[in-house]
Amino acid sequence: MGSRKSKHELRMERLKEKNLRKEKEAAIKDKANKVDNFRNISMIALSVLIIGMFIISNSGAVLPTVGDDAVIGSLDAPITIIAYGDFQCPYTRSFVRDTLDDLMVKYEGEVSFVYKDYPKTAEKNHVYAQKAAEAAECADDQGKYWEYFDIMFETNYLDVTSLKNHAESLGLDRDAFDSCLDSGKYRKEVFEDYKEGKKAGVTVTPTFFINGYKLEGLHKLSSFDTVISELQ
Repeated sequence: MGSRKSKHELRMERLKEKNLRKEKEAAIKDKANKVDNFRNISMIALSVLIIGMFIISNSGAVLPTVGDDAVIGSLDAPITIIAYGDFQCPYTRSFVRDTLDDLMVKYEGEVSFVYKDYPKTAEKNHVYAQKAAEAAECADDQGKYWEYFDIMFETNYLDVTSLKNHAESLGLDRDAFDSCLDSGKYRKEVFEDYKEGKKAGVTVTPTFFINGYKLEGLHKLSSFDTVISELQ
């Protein structure tokens, strides 16, 4: 029987195709707008500023561990990015939509990405964050974590009914998913992620730990480039 491609291999193929399209679009734009020396100098200065402001050694903090959380890439990669996010956080959503795919394609084989839950349910606009995090774990029971993850960051509908409908749209066993979500099977696991984040000094989402360095808030790919280059 032929070997089946892993979930990670399928995701990476999709990301490469997306990145190729972006590269073609960028090449067209580049012909009309060449980057001059001043911009290059400005980017270098910005990188230095990022290093100074956002790369924080975690002395005195309890560094997060990978555990059994969802991973893109191989944990044998030399650089591991552990991200704390909230499915209702607009900044986490922007990172996932605009940066995550490019990051993983650019550093394929060099970087692994681990997602941990940090639901800020105490804030009025995050009332569904806890249940959404649990729903992703229920999807993982059926081997569809990242597919479900993508759907939740593409939509603003995260009430319980919508969470169940998202599962159905992916072809998951609806009865099994509903039972998992309604029972609160992963309530404690999500809360453990949250507590670990607190101990590591997380106060905002998204927050990233890149081989022990902390990067807080929403950042573009260039910020990750700067940190990774310092670690290589």
